[in-house]
Amino acid sequence: MARNRGYGSYRGRASFTDILKWIAVALAILILAAIGLLVWGQQYLVSTDKGIQFRPPFLEFFHPASSSEDVSNDFSIIVDTSGSQSQTPDPEPEPEPEPEPVLTAAAAALEAAAAGSALQQVAQAGGNAIILEMKSPQGRLAWQTENSMAVQAGAVSSDNIDAQLEALGQGETPLIALFDCFQDHALAASESYAILSNSGYKWTDPDKVRWSSPTNPLVQDYQVSLMVELAELGFDEIVLQNWGYPDEGNLNWIRVGEAYDPNQLDQIVESFLAKARRALEPYGVKLSVMVSPAVLSGENLLSGQTGAAIDRWTDRVWVRPNSPEDDLDALLTQAGITNSQERLVRIADTLDLTSERPQAALTPVGPAG
Repeated sequence: MARNRGYGSYRGRASFTDILKWIAVALAILILAAIGLLVWGQQYLVSTDKGIQFRPPFLEFFHPASSSEDVSNDFSIIVDTSGSQSQTPDPEPEPEPEPEPVLTAAAAALEAAAAGSALQQVAQAGGNAIILEMKSPQGRLAWQTENSMAVQAGAVSSDNIDAQLEALGQGETPLIALFDCFQDHALAASESYAILSNSGYKWTDPDKVRWSSPTNPLVQDYQVSLMVELAELGFDEIVLQNWGYPDEGNLNWIRVGEAYDPNQLDQIVESFLAKARRALEPYGVKLSVMVSPAVLSGENLLSGQTGAAIDRWTDRVWVRPNSPEDDLDALLTQAGITNSQERLVRIADTLDLTSERPQAALTPVGPAG
């Protein structure tokens, strides 16, 4: 009984092994046939405008040679070699922006702006940008504002020309505001905001004008908030005048203390420029400064104005030379201000229409209205 079970088990294993052998032989034959077909068929691969086609010779029996050009009924294998790149056209290069025209700015009187003739007045001077004095050394504002400090100081103009200013701001001609910062007779009427003398009086410069203190954060915020209002009116550039401490007059009469610390002048002034720059950035308005050659040469360190702060925080540098021979580019380079060819604006009494450099004339030409 034991031998019978062993024999029967052996015969079963032999039969299954035979089946596996036949399967292996069949697979080997199929593989060899496929390899042979690939090797043999390469000579019948034809490249056409529709891709790569397989045309074995036996197809000629069913389709005459004249129909070989018409592949609509051919038994063909078409391989798409076009890829996705041919279906997606290359993007066209973006056009380069046109260069900004060279600035030739000319001043217009506020009366001309009110009368609607500011553009004509500037064109008469040969300018391509309008300059308007929007905040004077007296602290007077040329537009309407609800700023509480301005209202309390009596700085708001009685003339309402905001509509005319907005119309100019929406035009094609750049609109530039002259903005006197800390030489501010109206605001400094309050001792809380003023630079004081040793005797406790409000200090005044040789023109008998009071100065507000750049050290006072409220004074800084006041100036910056007014600049933002000008940006909202549509001005393209704001040029700051007297944006530091006083540097002329009886400076030794100024009381040293919280409102005037000679050891921190440049830090305070730079912090003010940085604050103004950040406030104007959302509006895309240029922040520029008017500066004297003495500051650029390093001869005048009393105002707290420095070339490093100018270079870091401003767009353009407006300078009136002491003489026509002054090399203003060299002065800017000496002060550490980069790219003077584009940033320097030369101030003159009248525009030189033959010049290819930025320039500005601050005296209105022709009738105001």
